[in-house]
Amino acid sequence: MSFVKGLKCRECGREYPPKLLAGCENCFGPLEVDYHYESIAKVLTRDVLASRPKSIWKYRELLPIEADPVIGDLQSSISNTLIQLNVPDAYRGRVLSLLFLNRGMIPVGTALTGFLAENLGAPIALGSMGVALMICAGIAIFLRPKQGSFR
Repeated sequence: MSFVKGLKCRECGREYPPKLLAGCENCFGPLEVDYHYESIAKVLTRDVLASRPKSIWKYRELLPIEADPVIGDLQSSISNTLIQLNVPDAYRGRVLSLLFLNRGMIPVGTALTGFLAENLGAPIALGSMGVALMICAGIAIFLRPKQGSFR
């Protein structure tokens, strides 16, 4: 059961049915999900949410998707979302650049980051990927050729 009524443009207020859209077709503004709030309050209580496993699927009824999820791309976008939600605004660009640098090792980086973010939380996923990046950087610095050795 989904509580999603549709999508609504934050800028001009135009409404759309719940479908995949990049933005408002009228003004190119961002779209927000419009919910049936009365129905949500009746069904999704604190006790119900607390009884569910700690994952993005805890809030399945609130996600603006109609079909069952496809894990591949959805897992990647979920880990991006979780990391963006847990990182302060001032550091978000730096953190995402580290994340995407790590994802240069795709598919290992994406699968590992997504798995860690889903199961252990975004801060642990981000921290572990940061540690792995620092280890790789340390190895690269240690193994770099000395200056003047190319003569």
